[in-house]
Amino acid sequence: MKIMETYIELFALYFSAIVGFVALGIILVGLILSFLQILKLPFESKKKLHENINHIRIQLGKFLILALEFLIAKDIMLTIFDPRLEELLGLVVIIMIRVILSFFLHRELREIKLHKSGL
Repeated sequence: MKIMETYIELFALYFSAIVGFVALGIILVGLILSFLQILKLPFESKKKLHENINHIRIQLGKFLILALEFLIAKDIMLTIFDPRLEELLGLVVIIMIRVILSFFLHRELREIKLHKSGL
């Protein structure tokens, strides 16, 4: 029975590492796409510049939130098999970052929609 638990813990460890790399990949894709869009900004009209900057910020924020979801899943898996205080605190910090980032992203979206509608 102890061998089976060891294999399960080893699987969780490797799988959580893969999930962490997926989160890193999501962040990198978001950064690359945002960087490529930033390179196009000097060629945009002044009128569309502010709108395009907001679009880039929102797009990058969405990638970061998605990556944080994966990091939360990774930390939950690690915490299940190693419920130390360090792991729990790490999980709490990542969840707090995700909630704060999500709050501000949604607030910016609402402000942009209000600005577009002329209110």
